[in-house]
Amino acid sequence: MRQQYIDILKGFTIIWVLWMHMDMPELIYPSVQMPIFFFLSGTFFRAKSSFVEQTINDGRRLLVPTGCFMSIAAILMTLRGDELWSWNIIDVLQTCRNGSITWFLIALFCLRALNYPFEKYHHKWWYLALAIIVYPIGYIWKVKYPDVVVPIIPMVELFMFGIYYVIGYAMGKRVLQLSAPDGTRNIILGILGGVILIFVHCMDWESGSLSHIPWLVYGFPYTLSCILLGLVISRLLEKVTLVAKPLAYVGKNSMVFYLTHLLVYLYIFKDLDWNPYLIFCIIVALEFPLIYVISRYLPWIVGIKKQYA
Repeated sequence: MRQQYIDILKGFTIIWVLWMHMDMPELIYPSVQMPIFFFLSGTFFRAKSSFVEQTINDGRRLLVPTGCFMSIAAILMTLRGDELWSWNIIDVLQTCRNGSITWFLIALFCLRALNYPFEKYHHKWWYLALAIIVYPIGYIWKVKYPDVVVPIIPMVELFMFGIYYVIGYAMGKRVLQLSAPDGTRNIILGILGGVILIFVHCMDWESGSLSHIPWLVYGFPYTLSCILLGLVISRLLEKVTLVAKPLAYVGKNSMVFYLTHLLVYLYIFKDLDWNPYLIFCIIVALEFPLIYVISRYLPWIVGIKKQYA
């Protein structure tokens, strides 16, 4: 059964992704946005009867939209006059991937493919152990060797964000239960999460005695706290119909919003000398008819099997 509060969280987070891509003022570190989606993806992972069936299904849901929106980005960049095309096909594909924000879909496809044998043989804790091992490798890679890039496959993001997918897979159902605002333990955990957020924001991590502590250390509990509090707040927002319904609609169609928002911003609004808050509101408003049109008439382009409004 589809839970509205999950869609509310997805809707809020994907709108927040647009906010981040527009370089708007940060109140909460934007590095927690994609971990929320990875966590939810892991939580609701369901293995198909065979690896081949799962690969075909995930290819339709994730790789087809990747190819479609990389092609759209290539067309838009060409029309804009970007020097895109060359004999180095890998560079062209990498540029199209970066310009179409499809790295998340590729990473999710890889995580789900790797997930299959761990699910098949009931070794989810081994998958979590693997994610814990590669998590610091991804962080060190990003900080120390940012110029070392694996073409097309977002290896750094896989290493850094994969841990949240696997936590969702291994413990997501329990976290969803803990986010319910009932019971003393659940309330205490929610308060603790809020304390961690406040603590991280109050501390000076860039200078002084704390400057030697990397984001790798304090960012992990911070991100987990954001996931938990996001679930708690989304449950509370369910009661506010005026807010819940539009957020849930966006969340249910978050794939459309994710794949289109950056293209709309980069190739239509970014170079306009308009108030950024006005642009933000306009893009959010435009996403509603975009969601309707794409999900109804072009569902395959975003990996939707059935048409729905």
